[in-house]
Amino acid sequence: MSGWKTNRIALFLGAISSPFLGLLAVFDTERSPQTHLLFVLLFFPLMVAYVLVNNRVHGIVSEHLRSTSQSSDVLALAERSLRLKTVIAKVLIFFVALYLPVGMSLVTDWYDYRNDVTIHTFRAVCQHICVVCLMCYFGTFFLDFGDLTMTIIQYED
Repeated sequence: MSGWKTNRIALFLGAISSPFLGLLAVFDTERSPQTHLLFVLLFFPLMVAYVLVNNRVHGIVSEHLRSTSQSSDVLALAERSLRLKTVIAKVLIFFVALYLPVGMSLVTDWYDYRNDVTIHTFRAVCQHICVVCLMCYFGTFFLDFGDLTMTIIQYED
């Protein structure tokens, strides 16, 4: 898939998933557990998809920088950024998997969290680690925009 299409998909996934994070805070587990769960199931998988597609965009940028003989400093910074994003993405995927499919399969009561305190605590810790991963992921953009002048690649088919 070409760079501009991949970039548009990443933009779409990021834009569509963001409102669900705010709605998670509004619809808490105490008063509206079903609505909260719906927004969890919308936010986290879409955000994981965004991270994966966005990593591909950064891979395309790194490939372009290599092919245009950029300075070794610029290339090293772009590749370091991509490696860091890839590590964070792997940790995020791992903890989202523990939080959602694994954690959800262990819960017996979605309406009274006191019945599965240990499992819900485990899920809450995984959820917080996922949020920290996302904060770190977005923090890596400093590497892209710190000393690096981004090259915008736009090709039309």
